Amino acid sequence: MEVARTLLLSIILLPAIAGYSEREILEEFNLHKDLDTLTTSILLKLDPGNCFAIITDQQYYQILRENLFTKGTEEFPIYVVLVSDSEDLLSPNYKTVKMLQEIRKAGCQAYVIYLANGIQMERFFRFGDRHRLFGSQARYVVLHDYRLYSRKMHNIWKKIINVVFVRRLDGEKRHNPSNSTSPWFELSTVPFPAPLKDIFVGKRLDFWQDGHFRHRNQLFGDKVEDLAGQRLKVAVLDHIPAVTKRSDHINDSGSSLEFGGVEVEMVKALGQALNFQADFYESPNPDTEKWGRFQLNGTLTGLLGEVVSARSDFALGDFYYTRYHLALMDLSIPYDTECLTFLTPEILSDNSWKTLILPFSPEMWIGVCVSLLSVGTIFFILSTFYIYIHEKITPVSVNRKHFRIRNLIFWTERKKEEKGTIVEPRTSAVSLKVEKRAKDIFDDFSNCILYTYSMLLLVSLPKLPKAWAIRLLTGWYYIYCILLVVAYRASMTAILANPVARLTIDSMDQLAKSKLGLGAWGTETKKFFLTSLDETSQIIGERLDEVVNADEAVEQVATGQYAYYENEHFLRKVRSVRSDDDEQILHIMKQCVIHMPISLGLQKNSPLKARTDKYVRWVIETGLVKKWLSDTIEEFASSIEKPPEGAIVNLKKMTAAFVALGLGYFLAFVALIGEIIYFKCVTEKHPLYDKCDRSKYYATIVGK
Repeated sequence: MEVARTLLLSIILLPAIAGYSEREILEEFNLHKDLDTLTTSILLKLDPGNCFAIITDQQYYQILRENLFTKGTEEFPIYVVLVSDSEDLLSPNYKTVKMLQEIRKAGCQAYVIYLANGIQMERFFRFGDRHRLFGSQARYVVLHDYRLYSRKMHNIWKKIINVVFVRRLDGEKRHNPSNSTSPWFELSTVPFPAPLKDIFVGKRLDFWQDGHFRHRNQLFGDKVEDLAGQRLKVAVLDHIPAVTKRSDHINDSGSSLEFGGVEVEMVKALGQALNFQADFYESPNPDTEKWGRFQLNGTLTGLLGEVVSARSDFALGDFYYTRYHLALMDLSIPYDTECLTFLTPEILSDNSWKTLILPFSPEMWIGVCVSLLSVGTIFFILSTFYIYIHEKITPVSVNRKHFRIRNLIFWTERKKEEKGTIVEPRTSAVSLKVEKRAKDIFDDFSNCILYTYSMLLLVSLPKLPKAWAIRLLTGWYYIYCILLVVAYRASMTAILANPVARLTIDSMDQLAKSKLGLGAWGTETKKFFLTSLDETSQIIGERLDEVVNADEAVEQVATGQYAYYENEHFLRKVRSVRSDDDEQILHIMKQCVIHMPISLGLQKNSPLKARTDKYVRWVIETGLVKKWLSDTIEEFASSIEKPPEGAIVNLKKMTAAFVALGLGYFLAFVALIGEIIYFKCVTEKHPLYDKCDRSKYYATIVGK
């Protein structure tokens, strides 16, 4: 253990001190050797967490090194940072910063900061607070110096409240009733939760002499457990569902605004648990600045500006749990997640003129057309093949019926010859008449096409074909036509009964492929999309514009040319206030871009964070967050998208029938005009045409 401790110190310590003896140092800086004993006594009264951290200079290191590492602290690692007297701790060197980062990462909860230069120590605290090198829950032992109590340090002592200032009381005999020559040390702290005024007045804790505390008071108590009714500033931004602006009237705190919402109720519950009163006020220029933006001078406006500048203890406004916000402030544990998505225009698709073709898909219509053409051709091929076979085989083969006819004729002629009747020789006209094949219904190609089309409309044939092969094909084709017609009718009925289809954007891919303009608040949202690993999100990020006024963005969405990015509850609210008579309805995209964690905002390094996290966890577990959320969105929770038109067959849905009828009239009129033109230009000018005797023309021309 000792070897490891020695190795640790040899690695951590900066260049060693040379040329000074312990006595010379004590005399030059008016220090006392008992300071190391006092420091050890204080450290033994607190829990260091994982380790101790000592930040000191060359002078105080000579005092501390003798006894600090051997008296009761050997159970924990000790990190020592030795700074140079000339080092500017508002901008320390790399080794110092790296060491402080390692101490924070190791989880040290006890800091001893002894620096002879008060200005150097003051700048060191400012640097640590700015870059989060100090934890607000850690315990600090600091040398008393009046330069630590200036007004610019007040914000530091509002955050670092677990601190003990060590001050030597030389020459004050009233505190030294004994005859001991050992000096007295006064231990004081910041007066939290009492607010700091223009002049810093510390709170005295105890006195120490000869290894003993006079009053034995608790040095590091829990100062956040009871805030003694102090008033804390809470900056708010009207944003659903975190904060809602209810009414303009004087409330108990004297404010002219009344606020509600999930986060407002949570802070009120925290006020009851921690015994403080919350003064809610709206951040400056909320309509234009909202959460806030960086100015050219590096300052922040809006809600973030209030909490970063320490003018507000809490900030409420739907803060996303992101690195951007964590770099500027503290965030409580997330109390809920919100669906962030886009508000897009929705257009009713008026495709009533296509009702006749909607029952089948394009592929199905192609199949039906192919079957119409192919089946008629197949009927004609089978009929032609049947005629060919009949003409080739029937004259050679003689069937029984022909035998009976011929035998009957022969027997009749023979009887007449026996009676002496002269019978003229008969030809085989009867037999030729019997052998001649009658014309069938599918012998002509035009009939094949006509009858197959009529079969598709379930029109019965005038008679059945004689050929058995064609009869079988006719039966199966009828089954196909019945199935096809029944499916078409059922689909048509469903289309007429169902509401009008809507054209909506419900996924990121559809949004990226659309031509809509995209907008969202702040440049950080654009960076979020651009830094995503998803290619679709990057495409959206390139087209995303920064929106200043949400109402103007919603108006652009209503025109059908824009999409606005926000949380789902906020989008439901803005949609609920719009008129339902708009032709283009506002639609919330079903796919969530991200489920973002939401937290309460606090000052950076706020001492209230640990207690806030504790009670936020409690209200989540008890279900109060869900209850407050339902109360907040109750007004517009029932605001759903306008339901589509019901199952009513009106003239609009029958547009396709009128389109088909009008198309038929048009084609018939065109055909009539064509016939008239042909008659005038071709028929009447023919040399054989005679308007008084048209039979000769038609017998010659049409007969051909």
